[in-house]
Amino acid sequence: MWSRRTSTPNAQRLFEPWRRRDGRPWVRSSWRKWLIVAGIFVLANLFMPSTSLEPVVFSEGEIATKDIVAPFTFYVEKEPGVLEREREEAAAAVLPRLDLDPTVLDSALVGLRQLFTHLRQAAEDRLPITEQAAQIAASGPALSEAAISALQLRTEELESATESLLGEVLGRGLILDRSLISPTPDRNVLLRIPGGEEVIEASDFLDSREAASLIHDRAVRIFQDDERLVGALVEVTAAFLRPNVTVDVTETNRLREDAREAVPVIAEVVPEGLMIAEAHKLVTREIEVRLRALEAARRSNRPRYAEILAFLGRNAIFAAILGFLAAYVAIFRKRMFENDATLLLLAILGCTTIVLTGLILWLERLVSASISPVSTGFFQYLVPVSMASILVAVLCDTELAIVFTIALSFLVGILSGGQAPGILLLLAGGTVGAYTIRKLRRRSHLLRTMFYICLAHVAVITAIELIRFTPPTDIIRADLFGVANGVASALLAIGLLPIFEHLFGISTGITLLELSDLNHPLLHELAVQAPGSFHHSMVVGQLAEKAAVAIGADSLLARVGSYYHDVGKMRKPEYFVENQGGTRSPHEKVTPKMSSLVLLAHVKDGVDLGKKAGLPNRIIDFIREHHGTSLMSFFYDKAQRLNPDQDVSDQDFRYPGPRPQSRETAIVMLADSVEAAARSLDNPTASRLRGLIRSIVRAKFDESELDECDLTMKDLHAIAESFEPTLLGVFHPRLEYPQPEGAKPREPVRRKRTEASRNRQRIDQAVS
Repeated sequence: MWSRRTSTPNAQRLFEPWRRRDGRPWVRSSWRKWLIVAGIFVLANLFMPSTSLEPVVFSEGEIATKDIVAPFTFYVEKEPGVLEREREEAAAAVLPRLDLDPTVLDSALVGLRQLFTHLRQAAEDRLPITEQAAQIAASGPALSEAAISALQLRTEELESATESLLGEVLGRGLILDRSLISPTPDRNVLLRIPGGEEVIEASDFLDSREAASLIHDRAVRIFQDDERLVGALVEVTAAFLRPNVTVDVTETNRLREDAREAVPVIAEVVPEGLMIAEAHKLVTREIEVRLRALEAARRSNRPRYAEILAFLGRNAIFAAILGFLAAYVAIFRKRMFENDATLLLLAILGCTTIVLTGLILWLERLVSASISPVSTGFFQYLVPVSMASILVAVLCDTELAIVFTIALSFLVGILSGGQAPGILLLLAGGTVGAYTIRKLRRRSHLLRTMFYICLAHVAVITAIELIRFTPPTDIIRADLFGVANGVASALLAIGLLPIFEHLFGISTGITLLELSDLNHPLLHELAVQAPGSFHHSMVVGQLAEKAAVAIGADSLLARVGSYYHDVGKMRKPEYFVENQGGTRSPHEKVTPKMSSLVLLAHVKDGVDLGKKAGLPNRIIDFIREHHGTSLMSFFYDKAQRLNPDQDVSDQDFRYPGPRPQSRETAIVMLADSVEAAARSLDNPTASRLRGLIRSIVRAKFDESELDECDLTMKDLHAIAESFEPTLLGVFHPRLEYPQPEGAKPREPVRRKRTEASRNRQRIDQAVS
């Protein structure tokens, strides 16, 4: 479906930066190809993960497909979750370090005795309560006047009770905040006291809240319902109460960190020769852990240059696959290989797929910690090779798309792990996508292709997972991944198709259908300015379409190209026989040379009109190539007759070409000549039309006009056979209607030439 001749105008603009002001390229085409290849290698190495081709690690729940024996002694490290749990347990086993300060109780008792001594002296001096409160606050803790009044009433009893409470609370140990020890009250702690240390339960200590509750309960028990004395005892005791147990947070954290570091990382030592996994047996969690440890040990034991060798190996595989694709294009699609825009298109699609593959594998590694290994293994089913296959089939051709799919599937599959099931899925989805989209006529066909891709993915994935003995629920989950791949690939293709169409100036079947609308401004103007040429183009379109179907060419392209092949005749429509309507030909007033120039101009004018109207390059090729380098024999013969003494060069009466470069443009050349000649016949019977068709096809072949396209002798025969029914339908003989009674009989028209010579002249002029 790609024009095999030149780059399109839009695609050529991509290479404008490669050219000097005088039009010469800064970089030769061969170097541009190498730059494209270098860009592919760079992107592939940036986004493709450096996954080795070592044996696949079986996951828990899978069935081992072969025996795996330890090739050397290696260590199995504890799993991150297990190691962290053991470290937390080791840190929690470290007892908090607490320090007891015995001087706090002594200081409290000394202060308490001083308070009561002051109270006794104040009572002897008969000082007012207000003055007593001020003196006490100046030398010690501040007490309320109510508490001082109560103390004056029962001094001895309150002093004894306060000393007892201070001894009880501080004797057990008072800590400011129990959460510094542990949230569980029954945990042991290590209490360091002068002269030694001992392990005691954390519940033996009192915190501020518990101490206040204890003091209140004791006060109520001593003084029962006397609220004044209870309040005084609680207030005085709290005034001298200070925490005498502190937590050494720095030392405790250090010891706990040492305990965490002391936990061994190694879970077990696997000796050389030990059977790790047995074929046809279920893989347990322990076996999976050992296999992953073996893979890690292999990586760590590699020499420093191993990564370089792996890099070279990956790129060697890459080069081999890319060389296979390049060889196919160079041999079987030579014109595409010579077209840098085509190669750039394939490179962009390939690199896009590689980048998306790298992102999908990165996402798989990102979520592997939170999703089961069986589920994360399904991420390989998300690689969107089908997207590239669809776009290559639509923008280039189906055969190239299938070869491109094979190369890209092996490239992505090998470089992302080398798993054969993944490669098989990519091949199936891409091939189905390329085949089902081969005749794109409506955008809804992409939805049909999406359905077939999803169906192929489900079939292949189900078969793969059944061989692996995967549980039915996991098979359904894997199928959903395949369906998501098919939907995403088709949607991406739908979204990217218009971008590539505009960027590379490629006309797909959808674009051609839009151009086939007879209300297109260019066709509408042709119908108004040159109605004969418009009708001629419609008939040529019918002929070309049927001929293309007969030989398996692009019938839609042939028909649409036929519609526009003669738009250049709008500039001077009266010079073409189909627009003269029986009037005198303007060619009779000018020289044959001038007539030839007018006919030559309709090709150039058509190309100019097509470019201004924004026609794709594939359609402009029909305008440029539909006459090839044919000779305008009528005017050439006329020039020879008018100038018998001069050597008239036939090059002055030939179209400049080029000759048809594709089967479709060659078909239009033949249909154009045959239609024009058939229109000039006086009595177009079946035998005469058949002979006319064969003579014109043979003439074009003998004149080498078809040498640069891919038509075979078998194709030419099929084309000639397909022309006949259409021409018979258009130019069938008319019956002679009887004359009314009394009408004068028609007199025969006198002819100066024989019928044969007259037909020959009209045919030559029409074909020219």
